[in-house]
Amino acid sequence: LITTIGRELSMTLRATNTGKDPLRYEECFHAYFDIGDVTRATVTGLDGAGYLDRLAGDKRGVQKGDIVSPEGIAHIHVLPGNRTEILDPAGKRRISLEQTNMTETIVWNPGEEVAAKSPEMAGFWKSFLCVEAATCVEHSIMLLPGGSHASTVRYAVTAL
Repeated sequence: LITTIGRELSMTLRATNTGKDPLRYEECFHAYFDIGDVTRATVTGLDGAGYLDRLAGDKRGVQKGDIVSPEGIAHIHVLPGNRTEILDPAGKRRISLEQTNMTETIVWNPGEEVAAKSPEMAGFWKSFLCVEAATCVEHSIMLLPGGSHASTVRYAVTAL
């Protein structure tokens, strides 16, 4: 893992198969963002991407427009664009995520009902949002012996 910290946070995960057999794996930069109020937040950049709804038994759908008030959501957006943004008006900021060589973007927040069942999340669900750059589910990575794969995610925060 190569990490660069400056005006933006950049992380590159490079995997090399040093074995004699093919290697299949998934990857996910599992990022929880501190949000002023998730019920007022918006996630942009996923319009038109297909998704799997994990809360509805992986029912498939297509994202139409921005995700507004993303509470009670668990979507795996398949083959999205490479840039997603969280608009956090309560926190007066924009969080940008740019991913390279990754095939999914996951948007997750438990919502009030699910969070109430978990001592770690009860009372905190409104203050975070998970937006993850990933390669998973239907697009796992296959490395042949000697093969390599690198994925990068960059995060930047600007004022709204």
